[in-house]
Amino acid sequence: MTVTAEYELVTTVDGVRDVVDMATNALRIGLSAEMNAMHAYNVRVCLIALSIDDRLALLDVSALRLRPMALRPLEALIEGGTGPRLIVHGGEQLVAAFKRDLRFAPNRLFDIQQAASLIGWPRTGLRALIERVTGQVVAPRVAVDWGTRPLPPGAAEAALEHVRWLPRLAAALEAAVTAADLEEEVEIASAEVAWTPAGHGRPESDGFMELPGARRLPEPAMRVLRAAFLWRDAKARELDVPPDRLIKNAVLVELAVRPPGRGDDIARTPFHSRLLYGDRQELEEVIERASVGGSPVPPKRERPPPSPARRERTRRLKAWREEEARARDVGLQAILPKKSLDYLAIHGGDDLAAVPMLGTRRATRYAEVLRALCAVED
Repeated sequence: MTVTAEYELVTTVDGVRDVVDMATNALRIGLSAEMNAMHAYNVRVCLIALSIDDRLALLDVSALRLRPMALRPLEALIEGGTGPRLIVHGGEQLVAAFKRDLRFAPNRLFDIQQAASLIGWPRTGLRALIERVTGQVVAPRVAVDWGTRPLPPGAAEAALEHVRWLPRLAAALEAAVTAADLEEEVEIASAEVAWTPAGHGRPESDGFMELPGARRLPEPAMRVLRAAFLWRDAKARELDVPPDRLIKNAVLVELAVRPPGRGDDIARTPFHSRLLYGDRQELEEVIERASVGGSPVPPKRERPPPSPARRERTRRLKAWREEEARARDVGLQAILPKKSLDYLAIHGGDDLAAVPMLGTRRATRYAEVLRALCAVED
């Protein structure tokens, strides 16, 4: 463990144990992580930043991976049913990365972005919250390849710049949540963040349809785009490069619209430097095969239009939610989360216990009004 005046850099098993021992009796632990998402296909957690009382620790996960079981004490701290609250901000990406890469399932979360949104604060970004609560203006996050070792100068300090504020922000927001009588609602929202699946944010096999302009392409161009998209994804996985950095999405669509012919030089197309000449020729062959009759494109996933009853329930619920939020001076999601609203619009209000994210307090407080609003003939 390297200790400076500002933080502890943890690269050993003993260092992890020391940090966990230090954290066990804390009231709150600020938690953030730095991933290499902009630089690799297989996103990995590279650093874990912790703010424990008035101390900061930076766990070098890239170094600790080389030591079997090194992170096991941290796993017990993060997954345990009891212990300090883990303070995060917009924790979905962090939770997904922990589950996917480290096989951790974070528990006992308090997501300050969720809390700020529910109590109705208009700006919920981390820098905005820091400025509102402390009056401090902090620099935006820096773009760094967090998997690089040694870390660039100043990178460790930058990784800790925001996490240091999380416990203080949580204390202020806990008081505001209590004043607004929203403890259960924030607990439900934070638990939903903890349930974020490991695959959150990962591209799907039919993701080519979501590229700008893709849905307007004719069938032959769509076949080319699908073939090129799948080739790019496989090559990006092989080279461990983000797909959009290997070949830009706009370039992929352009290749589908105007595929190179035999006399064209595909080498003029802007590609990532890791693509060799043979790779480019391979892509050209893929495009040529798709152009003359590749495998058919799966039908576009079209959702059936909502029924008149569903549309009417949605209209009623949204109008009531907005009015109630103004009356209570809280955020819309504090009155009725989107998942709850969507469920009620589809299924009605006969069984409020089955409504996701509604909770006991909202179900009790609004039982009669929700059933009345949902009383629409199918």
